[in-house]
Amino acid sequence: MKEGCTITRLQAVSVAILFSLGSLLVFGGEFSAGPDSWLAALACGIIALPVWLICGRLSSLYPRKSLFEIFLEIYGKVGGRILIAFYLIYVLNLCSTVIRNCTEFMQIVALSRTPQIAMAILLVGLAFFLAYKGVGLIGRFSFWSAILCFLAIGVTIIAASPYFDIKYLEPVLANGILPVFKSGLLVAPYRLADIFLIIGVFAYMKQSGKRVRWLLSGWGTIVVISCLVTLILILVLGVPMAQKLNFPFYATASLINIGEFLTQVEVFISGSFLLTGIVKMSVAFHAVDRGLGLLCGTTGKGQYLWAIGLFCTAYSAVLYESTVQMRAFLQIYIYLATPFQLLIPLATWIFAEIRRVRERTRLASVLALSNTSAEK
Repeated sequence: MKEGCTITRLQAVSVAILFSLGSLLVFGGEFSAGPDSWLAALACGIIALPVWLICGRLSSLYPRKSLFEIFLEIYGKVGGRILIAFYLIYVLNLCSTVIRNCTEFMQIVALSRTPQIAMAILLVGLAFFLAYKGVGLIGRFSFWSAILCFLAIGVTIIAASPYFDIKYLEPVLANGILPVFKSGLLVAPYRLADIFLIIGVFAYMKQSGKRVRWLLSGWGTIVVISCLVTLILILVLGVPMAQKLNFPFYATASLINIGEFLTQVEVFISGSFLLTGIVKMSVAFHAVDRGLGLLCGTTGKGQYLWAIGLFCTAYSAVLYESTVQMRAFLQIYIYLATPFQLLIPLATWIFAEIRRVRERTRLASVLALSNTSAEK
């Protein structure tokens, strides 16, 4: 691995945070739990925690391998390639969804007369450049983008404080805890559970130790931000209004002050959302490029990126007919994503642990035999 392609721990964590933060900055939370929706954001983090722990453990067991390379290691050439093929379909759909989310947002709030395909080409071009240059550039870009995103969220929260209405949080847990966890379960698949792609990014970390701890620091950051953003939306807009709006966090920013400061806050939020989308696309492009290389038996170091970018751009244009359909799809996304986000990574982790125990047992047996032979 070249030194220029390595990333620091902070850069790796920044990639993980932005990878999972994107939709929150504009779409906000899920408000089916009513005034308790901010607790649902916490429940979402708890539900997704096992996925992050599994990814962290797999990254620790195979510190220089991506998830696709781990598949080949665990399941063999045939089984591994079958899983890679299914995952590539899933990741391509994920990347196309991110592109469509970004272009839909840009067209509604700012560029109503600009064709979405033109905006998609621009975003894909930026993501293509990052993926082509490698994980090193993705990490540095993510680090500075994370700082801008945190600044945008912080400014919005502080500036929105005069508009808080504590009555919007009442009553607390009026319907019990079950709706809270149900709402968290709906949000987890597209908010926190796609993190398995980050294993390929963590493979480029300079420091190989304590990967679970660093990944959990990213998880904790996202959970805190999710709870804060959802809480702010409820306090400012109220649940009924937040449910009606397509982009509630952007709408909250538009209520802040007047004049030039208003425009700057909206630009901050819009820019932060687009930055998270570019990071997520670049990570997905890099993963698919490497996956196709493993599937076809080639190097996969940038040679498939053009085809990936063109396919995702074209597919994103026909993925949804409207924003309403896009949000409706999220209701069934959990059923489609569960095998890829939880079941297969869980099985892979179990087999990896079994394999590790067998290797240790075999090594202990060899050492015992060698010691016995030496004594004789």
